[in-house]
Amino acid sequence: MTNKKQQIFGFVLLFAAAVVWGFAFPMQSAAAVYVGPFTLNGIRCLVGGLFLIPCIMLFDRKSGRRLLDPSQKGMKKIGVTRREWIGGVLCGVVLCIAINFQQFGIAGEETDSGKAAFITALYVVLVPLLNLFSGKRPRPLVWACIFLALVGFYLLSAPIVMTEPGLSGFFKAVASGGFRFALSDILVFICAVIFSVHVLVIDRFSEGTDGVRMSAIQFLTAGLLSLPLMLFFESPVLADILAAALPILYLGILSSGFGYTAQIVGQKYVDVAIAPMVLSLESVFGVIGGALLLNESKTVWQIIGCGIVFAAVILVQLPQKREPRACTKE
Repeated sequence: MTNKKQQIFGFVLLFAAAVVWGFAFPMQSAAAVYVGPFTLNGIRCLVGGLFLIPCIMLFDRKSGRRLLDPSQKGMKKIGVTRREWIGGVLCGVVLCIAINFQQFGIAGEETDSGKAAFITALYVVLVPLLNLFSGKRPRPLVWACIFLALVGFYLLSAPIVMTEPGLSGFFKAVASGGFRFALSDILVFICAVIFSVHVLVIDRFSEGTDGVRMSAIQFLTAGLLSLPLMLFFESPVLADILAAALPILYLGILSSGFGYTAQIVGQKYVDVAIAPMVLSLESVFGVIGGALLLNESKTVWQIIGCGIVFAAVILVQLPQKREPRACTKE
């Protein structure tokens, strides 16, 4: 049983994670000016994984585990179980694919950081849909949320240019070219689909494992997979990496390291039905961060689309029988 102070502390941590994750989107846009997607993600994931190592040692003081155990032989010297290794590596592979699709989308001219934040948030709605492959039938509410999410995605991404006022003007705008989606928006949508797979992989391996250990392994895996792609497809220059140092460090230390740790600790003290909803605020802070840091603006239709997506994300997480909770981010 948690007391009031612990609940407040947990809520503050979750809220802080949502803020940090939200402001990560404009940081990704800022970094895209200097470095390519593979360069950014390779470095930020390695920074995030290395940052989590002292966090693991800190948590081990309370749990009694040891990250390094000289009394053991071989790989057992590293205090990580086989399940944590497998889960961490698999999560890292999926995470690597997701964040690189996302970064390629954010680097496109048509997709700003605020829009990317709400498109990425669609993964929350897609998780129950993917459960169909495991034989779980979504509730009717889930289907309604999926419909809302697609409507929201359309309003966010479609080139709706109103030449006449009113509802008839809207339908004419749709008919005259409202189904040409930007490639960068589609890439971020693919990222949302892959993030929903990422949630299911985490759910598969989270039981009986140390979440921070598994997260450190996934970040290190994603980083090590991105670096060879960086060398093959991009031509990183040290001066450009240094120019992007601030957003890279923010993404590695705060978004990946602090954000995940705050989520792990915060969820211990906050009701399981409330925690995902608090973390879902990251999409809202993505828009706020884009407006404050990059002077991004939204059309009326995009604002409506953001509202519809956010409503779908909140509704789909209303209390239900246990399903994978879509509240774990990079």
